[in-house]
Amino acid sequence: MKTKAYRNGTLRCRGYLKDAGNGWEVGFLWGAKPIFLSNFTRSSEANRWFALMNREVKNFARRHKVAPRFPKTSYGKFLSSHLYNAYFAYLDRLFARHQRVYSRAVVREQRAYKTINRRAPRGAQRQVFLRAA
Repeated sequence: MKTKAYRNGTLRCRGYLKDAGNGWEVGFLWGAKPIFLSNFTRSSEANRWFALMNREVKNFARRHKVAPRFPKTSYGKFLSSHLYNAYFAYLDRLFARHQRVYSRAVVREQRAYKTINRRAPRGAQRQVFLRAA
């Protein structure tokens, strides 16, 4: 489990990355309350998001300074919304890359299928490979 701690007076916050079943969980705790939670199936993507999330929190805190009596819960909701916005932007980039990789794989496999199927002897009986049970 990896953690990164933040504080504001008595308020202690922390971002974390931990194993969760067959995947990884990345989250952010505002005191003891989780304000952000995400799940990944690939370790590399979870680690990359954890690093990006911590950078986002640090940059968010620098960019959005507050007065001394600003309500902490409002700031937590604001940070939560910002983290989810950054998270979904990150996922959009990931899904575009995965979609591109899998589309290429489908084209490659289809090309291989056509090549193998063309090399079948003439007059060979063609049949359905899989049938519903």
